[in-house]
Amino acid sequence: MQKNGSSAKRDSTSGAALYSAAEPVAKKRRANVDESATAKEGEGETALEGVHPYGLKPQGNQHYSSDKNILDISLGKLRALEDSCVHHVLSMLSAKELGRLAMVSKSLYMFSHDSKLWREHVLSATKGDFRFTGNWKETYLTHVLPAGSHAGHTPLQISNCYSDFLYQPWISAAVAIDPAWLTTESVDRREGLTVEEFIEKYEKPGIPVIFTDVIPKWTAAKEWTPERLLAKYGDKKFNVSATVKMTMKDFFHYESQAREERPLYLFDKDFAKTCPEMNDQYDMPPYFAEDLMRHVGQANRPDYRWLIIGPARSGSNFHVDPNCNFAWNATIAGSKKWILYPPHVTPP
Repeated sequence: MQKNGSSAKRDSTSGAALYSAAEPVAKKRRANVDESATAKEGEGETALEGVHPYGLKPQGNQHYSSDKNILDISLGKLRALEDSCVHHVLSMLSAKELGRLAMVSKSLYMFSHDSKLWREHVLSATKGDFRFTGNWKETYLTHVLPAGSHAGHTPLQISNCYSDFLYQPWISAAVAIDPAWLTTESVDRREGLTVEEFIEKYEKPGIPVIFTDVIPKWTAAKEWTPERLLAKYGDKKFNVSATVKMTMKDFFHYESQAREERPLYLFDKDFAKTCPEMNDQYDMPPYFAEDLMRHVGQANRPDYRWLIIGPARSGSNFHVDPNCNFAWNATIAGSKKWILYPPHVTPP
């Protein structure tokens, strides 16, 4: 990736440090669960058999049916809105209102059980203090209802309900990722590279490179495994979103069960303050020793290091760093797929 290019972060590049632009000031780490699990399990409510837990189908399937879309019949005047707009309106409701709305009609039952809506209610109600139970509505009810009073939820199968908007997140989370996509790569992997070679061959022309001999030298390579992180920092709280903190043990419990298109992932800029010893378990690679940001002082420099842990399919959209900084990224455990575009190419 050249300077100020765009990038998206997904799964691949295990155990290597990736240089993706000049003047690095960021340190990142990530661990992923086994990708193969997504081919066997649905979203906590049903085993994946190619059938949505509520019977929902993609819009194109309606062409093979002589029956009307249930959304056209039972949404009333809300049908004048796009499905995404209906979803947005429902996002303004309280959890109690959303639960009541599910009893109004089959269409509103389908919309009211969308996992994104319930995820926001869980995060808002608990501020991260929750144990994930397999799906977000169940998690919410388990949190707010007296212990033992919730009998569980059995999804109703709704016939003739077609919506790409509602179906796409489920199928994206359920379909297994082609291994060939994860293993295909076009970035150079190098070891024993001198600083001078790096500058001439990669930094100046803006070409990405993976250093394969950096991470094995770090203490973090042995200490930053899920098992050891849980043992040492299980009760410590880390940032999972802009407004939510979770203990590491609750987060690892969540990520072991998460079957979502865009699962939550731990993204913490203060990990070196929360766990100071972690800051001594990795080193700045010699290629990035010239850190100009250090001259502005620790109190004034932008955020520059993050601990990142995510389940399969977690990642970011195409983006340029918000502070227009450059970064290097080290994957300690699991894998991470990068898609890199040069500045003159607009990401899709």
